[in-house]
Amino acid sequence: MAVSQQYHKGAYMHLTLNNLVGTPWKELPCWELVVEVYKRAGIQLEPYTMYWPDMNSPWHEVKEPEVGDIIVMNLYGNNADHIAVYVGEGKMIHSTEYAGVCIVPMDRLRKRILGVYRHKEAQND
Repeated sequence: MAVSQQYHKGAYMHLTLNNLVGTPWKELPCWELVVEVYKRAGIQLEPYTMYWPDMNSPWHEVKEPEVGDIIVMNLYGNNADHIAVYVGEGKMIHSTEYAGVCIVPMDRLRKRILGVYRHKEAQND
């Protein structure tokens, strides 16, 4: 089932992910958070080293995010070093060392976004 179908327009996603908010980064760092979100949508992901640095398939870059798309960012340097999941309504869920898991407006980190990617199993057909 497509991630955005599983999480209809973000409303269901917020409800099912709210119990993750506040989890410390040590318990759920950014990629493991992405894995958990996709697991809840019925999609199993590999370790991020299978996809980085080129976001090889099953991912493809998209211009506009849909619920469940991943947002690749540069928070600490010049390369991709952070990832989040778009949850709809202009918000994303991510995990940082200082804040843990939180849902924030995408605009807050827009200058840091390197790309938005959709998983092949998360298509809206």
